[in-house]
Amino acid sequence: MNPKIYIIDTNVLLSDPECLYAYPKGEIIIPLSVLEEVDGFKREYNERGRNARLIGVMLDQIRKEGELTKGIKLKNEAILKIVIEDAAPTGPLRGHLKAPILAVAKELSKKGTVTLVTNNINLRVRASALGLEAISYEERIKGSDEIYENIRDLDLTPEEAKELQTTGFIKEAPNNLHANQNLFCELGGEKKLLRYNKEAKSLKSIPSPEKGIWGLYPKNLEQRAALDLLMDKSVHLVTLAGKAGTGKTLLALAAALELMLKDGAYQKLLVSRPIFPMGRDMGYLPGDIDEKMAPWMQPIFDNLEYLFESQNDKGSYHRLQEKGLIELEPLTYIRGRSIPNRIMIVDESQNLTPHEIKTIVTRVGENTKLILTGDPYQIDNPYIDPNSNGLSYVIQKFQDYSTAGHVTLVGGVRSPLAELASNIL
Repeated sequence: MNPKIYIIDTNVLLSDPECLYAYPKGEIIIPLSVLEEVDGFKREYNERGRNARLIGVMLDQIRKEGELTKGIKLKNEAILKIVIEDAAPTGPLRGHLKAPILAVAKELSKKGTVTLVTNNINLRVRASALGLEAISYEERIKGSDEIYENIRDLDLTPEEAKELQTTGFIKEAPNNLHANQNLFCELGGEKKLLRYNKEAKSLKSIPSPEKGIWGLYPKNLEQRAALDLLMDKSVHLVTLAGKAGTGKTLLALAAALELMLKDGAYQKLLVSRPIFPMGRDMGYLPGDIDEKMAPWMQPIFDNLEYLFESQNDKGSYHRLQEKGLIELEPLTYIRGRSIPNRIMIVDESQNLTPHEIKTIVTRVGENTKLILTGDPYQIDNPYIDPNSNGLSYVIQKFQDYSTAGHVTLVGGVRSPLAELASNIL
């Protein structure tokens, strides 16, 4: 039986050089045009440039084991092969930037099952039009295009309803729930929110916070679920996804201020957003780091100003920043750091690659809580898509671990106009 053939696109190599080992026992094909494209990024001083250089180093080591044009067996029993394309493609492929890789895929499909692995949505569409199978890189992990949303409905039995009404718990939860998964149910004409405890295999009722969180009260059940996870100090990683205006950043900041300033659970608040592309030299803007970061951090400042005004304490966040209690951290400089005793927020994390998000998560030190927010369907990075971005990657990989929790926010709360625009534009 012939091994399945996987053709790797440029954006996959640049997002994760380890993709060479992602398909055990398969035949991994890299067209020469892809290597030439990768070579064009190696002089960049950012994560993409680093990965381009790393790919070169890895291939240089592998080629010592044989001839890449004939195929070399890797340690996971996959066969890696470099394919040199023929002359410029003709017919329907002529003139397209990605014509060479499509031509290779079409030719190899005559010999067996071929899958084009690319994070380029348009290239997947073109491949499909040519009768070729095409997937994003992260589909190998999830096996599905659906992003885990966490919340689902629960129909209560009479016994469960009585138990929940009297104790606030359901001792025997349904099967196939993920760690910290939330469920909605109807009880006495009221919508109840429950959270699954994986260790106890039980469900606990989650009430709305009576005093609010830094003056903020949840406006829907999804926000209540998010605040519950954000305020739980045993949950060290919280991911919040959702379209613009659902309150992701505002909820994260409100919980961070509450935990740091009122509960004293953390020493400092560290906030960052990707400056796309990640790793761009901060020297492009004048001033010190805070001044250079200011244009990128303005949405954070807007939310902080709103939260402090709700406490009748306008401008206090400036004083906290001056005291070093609120830090602005360029992600460019995060590698090599260890970050203990912080509550850390990375906004717009959907623009990060899985490798970049791993770099951030592995910086988390003792007694640090990490909050990742973003919209997987609003991506500025052309090398990733809704399934292959770092936020979606973390959501899928951590869904069965009690140290992490996720909520997808649905209802827009910014304004009726913002909600309408998100839905129709």
